Amino acid sequence: MSILTILLYIICIILILILIFLIIGLKIRIFLNFHEKFYGKFEIYIFKKIKIIKKEISAKEDLMGKEKDESDEKNEKTLKEKYEDNKDLINDIIANKEPFIEIVKIIKNSIKHSKTEGTIIYGLESPVDTAEIGGFLWTITGILNSGKNTKITVDPVWNKFYLEFTIDTNFKLSLLIPIIKILKIIMKNPTRDIVIKLIKMNPRKKDGHKREN
Repeated sequence: MSILTILLYIICIILILILIFLIIGLKIRIFLNFHEKFYGKFEIYIFKKIKIIKKEISAKEDLMGKEKDESDEKNEKTLKEKYEDNKDLINDIIANKEPFIEIVKIIKNSIKHSKTEGTIIYGLESPVDTAEIGGFLWTITGILNSGKNTKITVDPVWNKFYLEFTIDTNFKLSLLIPIIKILKIIMKNPTRDIVIKLIKMNPRKKDGHKREN
């Protein structure tokens, strides 16, 4: 048997395994908490019990998993500054929210055996901005809360910048059909341009760290 034939068999096996994972779906557990500092925990399982990914992200490490030094802390922008830097992008998402709402519906309809609890407390200095973002969040959480065992509350704080949230969820997610449907949505403008901007929000520097917004 030639090396080329062996490689073709290996590629076929890998593609079949990927297809199986897409069809049977994944079991996902996510815990997110932000109150001055951020902590997140992600676990992904196949066949319900086989853990393939486990990741924890805390305020003591950057997105590359390395501990921050004092210079990083001094140079890091505040959450409010990051919001101001990306305000136009956030406004674009709200102004073109229908495709993103449709994506949430697709994901929600693909979730089985879910249990989700969460609270989001937020505020902006402008009451108008607070109300606009609140409307978007209430629409999204309203879709998610229509499912069984799901309760996410959104509470605005007026006339000051504030953010606090906790999300605790575990669910089984089917992937094949949702991925196809979501790709069809994000390939169309203006959604495509917004997604590209989201991807480019934090480009990595050559040294492996992400550049601050």
